[in-house]
Amino acid sequence: MVLRKLMGVLMVALVVCVASMAAANVPDLGLSTAVSATPGQTLSLYNLPDGGGNAFTAAYILGGGGQVDGTITVTLKDGLGANIVNYPFEDLTLACDDGLGQAMVPCVGGASADGNTDAFGQTTFSFAMNAGGWAAANTEVLVAGAALTSGGVALQMNSPDINGNGTVELSDVSIFSSTFYGSYSYGADFNADGLVALSDVALLAAGVGSACP
Repeated sequence: MVLRKLMGVLMVALVVCVASMAAANVPDLGLSTAVSATPGQTLSLYNLPDGGGNAFTAAYILGGGGQVDGTITVTLKDGLGANIVNYPFEDLTLACDDGLGQAMVPCVGGASADGNTDAFGQTTFSFAMNAGGWAAANTEVLVAGAALTSGGVALQMNSPDINGNGTVELSDVSIFSSTFYGSYSYGADFNADGLVALSDVALLAAGVGSACP
């Protein structure tokens, strides 16, 4: 009888130990966070497939108001609340999708974090991305393809690669022209000032020929 109770206690301890080991060093999508360097503002990022767009440190304030730091800082925690150190940067990526058919489209490896997580479990997204497409939606941080449950960061994205095919070409110029002479679209408002104007024509011209590496 005593032996049976002892075996039961050992089995419970083993289950607890295994559960703790499973939670350790595995990102918890609920405990991990992503925050903007300029909270309280909705920002916009101008991207190019060749990486020649704006860095996050030069994001536009949506609706006008200039440029500010839109760097995203990610803190990875495991299920025990401990920092996850040296998590690979290539498994931390961004997605921006409005769910209605418009999305930021990164080139291969073009939307990864700046580096592996540090001793505090942190890394950033601050460099210019290799990306096209556009979406008027929050940007989400993906950990091995799964989104953090925090709801994303108030950062929208657009690009002269309006159709998101990886190259800024005549088809994009045609789409831009229809917007320039027609109804407003955030997808063609590259400086996010609320107007599709000559300033956007200049940004489109600067991007023509840009393509994914």
